[in-house]
Amino acid sequence: MQHPHFGLKDPGISLIRSRAGEVYMARMESDSGYPRILEHKVMALDKVREALEGIGWITLSPYLHVDENRKAEWQTEDRIVHTKTAYHAALLAPLGQLKLERFGADEDKALDPLYIHPFAGRL
Repeated sequence: MQHPHFGLKDPGISLIRSRAGEVYMARMESDSGYPRILEHKVMALDKVREALEGIGWITLSPYLHVDENRKAEWQTEDRIVHTKTAYHAALLAPLGQLKLERFGADEDKALDPLYIHPFAGRL
């Protein structure tokens, strides 16, 4: 399946910083212009390479520091790595409206950020 906005092969993954040496990873695909999360979890940055089979694109949070060698390893002829990401109201508002129309209003529990997990006794 092609991503409608980028012409890239779905599925893709989005990575944001979690804790030292860890990332929050969301594997997703486009469903009629709306990003649908297929899987999400916290994982070690060193394990991301194992999750890349069949992935057409990777989006990195600007707050996630990944060295250039690793980015080059992740990028292939069939996979692109986005490093310049910015989300603003002009993009988020239509997605929010589409989500409301398709799925209704969120319940309070669903509003908890998925990437936050309990403190595990280390910083």
